[in-house]
Amino acid sequence: MSQIKTSGSAHQGPAKVDDLNWSPKRAQALGEKAVALWAEFLERLPSAPVNPGLGMPQVREAVTMEVPEAPLGDDELIQYIRTVLFDYSLYPGHPSFLAYISGAGTVPGAVADFLAAGLNPNLGAWRLSPAATEIELHLTRWLAKQFGLPDTGGGIFVSGGSMANFTGLKLARDAGGQKVRDEGLFGAKQMVIYASQEVHTVMYRSADMLGLGQKAIRTIPVDEHEQIRIDLLEQQIEQDVAAGEVVPIAIVGSAGTVETGTIDPLAELAAVAKKHSLWFHVDGAYGGSAVLSDELRPRFAGIELADSIAFDPHKWMYTPHSGGCLLVKDLDSLTSSFSYHAGYLYQDLERTGRGIDYAMFGPQFSRSFQAFKVWISLLAHGREAYSRRIGHDAKLAEYMGQRVEELPEFELVMPVSLSICCFRYVPPQLPDGEGREAYINQLNERLLTELQQDGRTFYSNAIRHGKFVLRICIVNFRTEASHLDDLLDVTAELGARLDAELRPEALSSSTPSATQE
Repeated sequence: MSQIKTSGSAHQGPAKVDDLNWSPKRAQALGEKAVALWAEFLERLPSAPVNPGLGMPQVREAVTMEVPEAPLGDDELIQYIRTVLFDYSLYPGHPSFLAYISGAGTVPGAVADFLAAGLNPNLGAWRLSPAATEIELHLTRWLAKQFGLPDTGGGIFVSGGSMANFTGLKLARDAGGQKVRDEGLFGAKQMVIYASQEVHTVMYRSADMLGLGQKAIRTIPVDEHEQIRIDLLEQQIEQDVAAGEVVPIAIVGSAGTVETGTIDPLAELAAVAKKHSLWFHVDGAYGGSAVLSDELRPRFAGIELADSIAFDPHKWMYTPHSGGCLLVKDLDSLTSSFSYHAGYLYQDLERTGRGIDYAMFGPQFSRSFQAFKVWISLLAHGREAYSRRIGHDAKLAEYMGQRVEELPEFELVMPVSLSICCFRYVPPQLPDGEGREAYINQLNERLLTELQQDGRTFYSNAIRHGKFVLRICIVNFRTEASHLDDLLDVTAELGARLDAELRPEALSSSTPSATQE
């Protein structure tokens, strides 16, 4: 019998190509330079401009280039990174960045993200990521308990609030009794979802992506506190059931609306959902993290009754982007909605101890280790630190509201909620007259642009009852009261300058508004 000889064979395979395979020593050298650059960035951050104030053409020209055929040297690479980081970037971690809902990003979270990328696990399958899968499973169960969900609960990490809400509404659609997962929507009755008129636009996008259409979102008016009207919700559901033309499948409650931080009456919504056998989903993408605050937790009474909860650790848990999360009352709801059998995904369950494959729990097969930065941040700081800091952010927002009410050039548009304060600049002694409100809106629109380009502070806006208002949202562990004082000083300074330039002649009278006398 002939034998196959492999050693010393005349047959040679392709020559080694190791251009991408860096030695540990070279990796360490680049890593040390990158860490030094990061430390320099952190040191510069408090005194740096929040925003370089440059336009798109300048930024594009500075940071883009042709992909080189030959590699850049390590020093040249670091210099390029320095240019992007220091000269052309906006700094969400700056203590005076208070726009939208963008967290600062913890140091341990950034380290964990870097190391997770180095390991590069795929959390679609347990055998590809045993430790990472167990950490995500453990962390989501812990988070579910923080929200008061039962022991059957848990969840899955996704890219952000959009995907978390989409996934939650898919669970609602699939639980709606029309077998659309197998048979599709053709021939099925129109399904509808109830939410307040202040619901995030992602619900419309999710309904669109789920094939339900944007008209599937039935918006319910709000009361004087901007909370959903329970009586009108009940009335709409009863009308829809009586007409028999649509199938109600879910109610969405907001745990901190994006513009004002309003929390719907979650316990009452849960009761309505139970009464009508509807899925109860809570959008807590922004406000949900506040359940970690001992002071704020009571405001979320009823959230523990939800079937699914969307929330973003990369918002008010200060985790580096991106990392959203969907939590559910029953983990089986995820597999019921997403599980598929594929022969190439064979796993010896006895040998692996029945480890779960997260690809069967959500829409993605390729999944990064997003949970790691949240987990390491929690280990590095402890739960109590989150409780204190989240509560402190809410106190800072209340302080901001008090300062706005004290100063004659500002108007508090609505009460502070969670860590959001909405206000506007109204020039002192601005007289009554035709076009007064239109001018105040115009002035605040221009003022926002000036503020965002100025570099000393950066925040965003909201539209409330026809008013263009300035809005801050504090989800930044570097922000303190002094930064809010500075923000008001800068806003007053720029507002006065713009008013001098823009005020129409019809409003230049010395007769003050009755509201400002």
